[in-house]
Amino acid sequence: GNRNNSALYLKGPQGAGKSSIVDDFIRHYVIGLDLCYQGGSAPLKNNFNSELSGKLMVLFEELENMGKAEWMAVSCKLKRQITSKTIQIERKGKDVRDETNLNNYILLSNNDCIQDDEGRRYFILDISTKYVGNKDYFKKLHSCFNDAVGQAFYSYLLEIDIKDYDPQSYPMTQSKLDSFSKRLDNVFLFIKNEFILKKLPINKI
Repeated sequence: GNRNNSALYLKGPQGAGKSSIVDDFIRHYVIGLDLCYQGGSAPLKNNFNSELSGKLMVLFEELENMGKAEWMAVSCKLKRQITSKTIQIERKGKDVRDETNLNNYILLSNNDCIQDDEGRRYFILDISTKYVGNKDYFKKLHSCFNDAVGQAFYSYLLEIDIKDYDPQSYPMTQSKLDSFSKRLDNVFLFIKNEFILKKLPINKI
């Protein structure tokens, strides 16, 4: 029932197993479908967002690429919901009401759907591509997904001491660094591509 004030961002190639762990296992067998939302960007782009009410895990899968203006509006709303203790829930034909924000956000994507993932709100995990295309591996993995394993995993999580846990204090990952580099100013991007990556000296003029 605890809420993080950072979101997990899993970006990697199709077939790496992102959905297998988060959706097929955790959503179905650890937390349960009634306490999870899995879908697209509709609750972020529209006023009506009743799907998020009372959800412990919110899984945004394959957020579409948006224009800059559209993304900034969505980003402001998402960032606010990641850290806010309350959330405004609006249903059709009903008044807007403030509720306790229980949402923990996970974003899955094969592409760069987040255009401003700097700062501590987004923990971008490194995704292994070791088993991409390995159908036998994922078949064996999925054969372990059941209620008994989900209950055992949940019990294990309850034993972890999170007294000093800070959800915004996480290790720097290569994926996070790669994300920074893609948004470099043109001058720094030129220096990186023409000198640093080519291991050439930068002569002072």
